[in-house]
Amino acid sequence: MAKSIKKTKEISTEYTLSEKEIYILDMAANDYSRKDIAEYFGLSVRTIEAVFAKLQMITKTKTMGGLIGYCFKNKILS
Repeated sequence: MAKSIKKTKEISTEYTLSEKEIYILDMAANDYSRKDIAEYFGLSVRTIEAVFAKLQMITKTKTMGGLIGYCFKNKILS
């Protein structure tokens, strides 16, 4: 499913992504729906949306495309 994912990645000096957050981003980048991601982790779709909203706030991106682009540009995802 997901390619090799490092355990944690710093996105700023104040926040380090968890392994789960990286995996969620990787699944989103690989065209999994929020519903699919939620089912995989046994969480609600709203919880997955909250994770995305938090990461967008931290990275100062406005869209999912912007968030995924940020992750590739900064080598959080490969």
